[in-house]
Amino acid sequence: MVSRLPGSQSRVLPLPEFREKPSVTSSRSTSVATRSSGSSFVFTSLQGKPWYHSNFRQRFWRPAWDGADPSNPTSVRHVPAILSGFRFHERRHTHATWLTEDGIEEVARRARLGHKMKGMGRVYDHVTPEMERQISEALEDRWVTSVLALDDGEREKLLTWVPVIKDTIEKAQQEAETLAAKLVGGERFSQISPAGASNANRPGGESAS
Repeated sequence: MVSRLPGSQSRVLPLPEFREKPSVTSSRSTSVATRSSGSSFVFTSLQGKPWYHSNFRQRFWRPAWDGADPSNPTSVRHVPAILSGFRFHERRHTHATWLTEDGIEEVARRARLGHKMKGMGRVYDHVTPEMERQISEALEDRWVTSVLALDDGEREKLLTWVPVIKDTIEKAQQEAETLAAKLVGGERFSQISPAGASNANRPGGESAS
């Protein structure tokens, strides 16, 4: 994906590949496929025009996060807040923090955010295809985890927007259920093992009374 901001240089941001299943990339592909005819922009206003910095915050960003009359559910304008007070630039903070948590090398994190390495790292450190793969895998895992965290209603609404991810969700749910079953089984085993082991060490395997 090519990222371009007003007054900035273009740069390429690798995204997870579809591989054998739809991924986080599928939502972007849907956005590209449904964009206004002839438009060079993917994310636009309802009129197919680019958002302007002068009014984007008040007209789009703040209402989306803060809602409308969020404390008055009976209001005809009521829209619940998603994350009141969340700022536009905090997306980048979150993204950078996620990459750090996932163990991504600093040079790859900085390249992802459009920053330069400091000191001699700017000369000697380079982003490798393996680092880009690690970023894509980390983002894919976080995306699947976030989808699984939705409640049934939220997940169904997401599927109306991006129906191609249905198989991905079902597969992820099955994998999560399998993992949960293994963890529960392991916990039960750990609970009964000490007693079983102590009995087995006694003559005849009988418990002391």
